[in-house]
Amino acid sequence: MIEIIPNWHPVLVHFTIALLTIAALLFLAAAFAGRNRAVHGIETTANWNLWLGAGLTVLTVAAGLQAAGSVTHDDAAHLAMDNHKFWALGTTVLFLLVALWNAWRVRRGHSVGVAFTLAMVIALAGLTATGLRGADLVYRHGLGVMALPQQVADGGHDHESGAEHSHAETDATEGGHAPAVANTPKPISQSRLSPAEAEVVAALTAYHAALTSGDAAAPEAFVLADERFLMIEGKHFNQGWTDYRDNHLKAELADLAKVRFRLSILGIQVDGDLATVSFMFNVLPKSGPEMDFGGGRASASLVRAGDGWKLQQLHTS
Repeated sequence: MIEIIPNWHPVLVHFTIALLTIAALLFLAAAFAGRNRAVHGIETTANWNLWLGAGLTVLTVAAGLQAAGSVTHDDAAHLAMDNHKFWALGTTVLFLLVALWNAWRVRRGHSVGVAFTLAMVIALAGLTATGLRGADLVYRHGLGVMALPQQVADGGHDHESGAEHSHAETDATEGGHAPAVANTPKPISQSRLSPAEAEVVAALTAYHAALTSGDAAAPEAFVLADERFLMIEGKHFNQGWTDYRDNHLKAELADLAKVRFRLSILGIQVDGDLATVSFMFNVLPKSGPEMDFGGGRASASLVRAGDGWKLQQLHTS
């Protein structure tokens, strides 16, 4: 189990959510119940849940900051990550202050008052907002998750009940539909490439390997390092190698140095000194368990120069 977890944040965060949520609910119950002997047990349980939860939250935040620097992400995920971090840090400070307030309250023998209960409710609201933003990072942006296995068009799967079917064979008149992955072209094997095509794929592969070297100058050997170079990544583009290197690549070098690319060629055409390639790419760790940090599809155009094929244009999504 441990080997498939990219960091400790997803483990610790569940303790934070559980302990602090229970603490808030128990304090709310104690405030409404008034002062009697039964409330004393509820309040004691709430105290320990709050103190333990606050202490573990410090570890959760530390693991989250480490995770933010260890997972590969795009611009949209980076903005969502910053928003999650903002809420997490603010909520953590609030719970630590409430935990200190609670320690002072218990020491003085004060009851759970309206002000303290309101502070717990506000902190719980912050915890909920933080958790929802963390879930958005995982389920919408796919941070830190392993890729699901791809199903080929004629592949089915077996259910425990014994019912076996193929998604691709679902009859449309019965309300079913074939998944989009069924239309994914099958990657071209290296053995089917011509010598010229193999040279193009080697140059494209070498470029992606150079991206992970930690040296911004390393990929220049595989591109047209002038204004002819064009990089389109989602909605963003850079015209010219210098623009891409200085305003895009350098900011990602630290993250790229921790991963490697796996390319799957979908289509390739070589016409004289011009080549076009369509491919899928997956981002994997350089070391450790074989985890898929994400990927996408891309198209590239390369031109033949005196010292080999050079990347002229790259479009990824």
